[in-house]
Amino acid sequence: MRTSLFVLFVVACAFEAQAEWWCGAGGSALSSFIPDQPTVNRLRRGRTVDFRGTCMRHDVCYAVKNNNKQFCDDQFYKEMKSKCDSEFGKNKGEHANCMEWANMYGSAVRSSLGEKAYRNAQARR
Repeated sequence: MRTSLFVLFVVACAFEAQAEWWCGAGGSALSSFIPDQPTVNRLRRGRTVDFRGTCMRHDVCYAVKNNNKQFCDDQFYKEMKSKCDSEFGKNKGEHANCMEWANMYGSAVRSSLGEKAYRNAQARR
């Protein structure tokens, strides 16, 4: 397990600078509606959670040949939850908003859209 996580990390770092990795449906019209940095406090502009790295690592996980989709999705959600806990744990309102985004993104990758994205990523390898 540790070896596979290390390999995933190395692959993620290799792809980090590439513009094709992002939150959303990989360049489709949907990606413009799915923010990489969603707002967690509408009253305080600039209070966002940065899921760019998390989304990129999830995309890379999907792209690794024969990776288990559920593993990728579980890691994606755990990383988002951890980010919400560490960045907004002391502010209940912002933490709750951050978790709403994490839950929404976590549900989306487990939907038919996520299944399609996984199959497409696996087919490219």
